[in-house]
Amino acid sequence: MGKKNRRGRVKKPIVLKTREDRCGEVLDIFSKFREVGLEKKINGVDEFFSICKDYVNDGVARQGKVKIPGEKRVIEYLLPVRKNTLCSINLKYDENV
Repeated sequence: MGKKNRRGRVKKPIVLKTREDRCGEVLDIFSKFREVGLEKKINGVDEFFSICKDYVNDGVARQGKVKIPGEKRVIEYLLPVRKNTLCSINLKYDENV
C-alpha cells in the first residue's frame, strides 16, 4: 500500500545554508554567550568558538558536547547544514564537571 503512493512523487531538493546564513547564526550565538558572561578566555568556551568558526568555514554539520571546567556547565550544540533548521545551543548544569 505504501509503495504505490510514493511512485509519482518528486523529491524536493535539499536547500543548504549559505556561508552568510551560518555566519549570522554563529554571531548571534557569540553575542548571547557574551551576555551570559562566558568569554573566549574560558577553557571550554574557546574550544566551542573554534568549532563554530570551523562550521562557518566548512559548511559541515556538527553536533556534540563541550565541558566547561570550573563553571560546572556543559555546552550541548547542534550546528545543522539544512536551511530550515536553526542552530541549537544548550548550556546545561553538571556537578561532575
